[in-house]
Amino acid sequence: MIWGAAAAALILGLVLGVVVHQWTLLLIPLVPFAGMLVVAATGAGPGGEDWSRVLPVALLSGTLPLALGIATGILLVPERDSR
Repeated sequence: MIWGAAAAALILGLVLGVVVHQWTLLLIPLVPFAGMLVVAATGAGPGGEDWSRVLPVALLSGTLPLALGIATGILLVPERDSR
């Protein structure tokens, strides 16, 4: 299941990178992961989740594949002239 999520995130990132073609898209996967890091560091949140398992799964199944797809999509399309 984690690999299916990673593949879907990679494809979505690739499409976003090709269509939108802006480096600021990399904030999409990084901001939620940064939020999870803050919650894990402060110990906030419901219950006593084991963040040692949550963070690597979130990183490998969503954050990294989406960021990699966006960067690859942007690099695949040559720079457009604004003339």
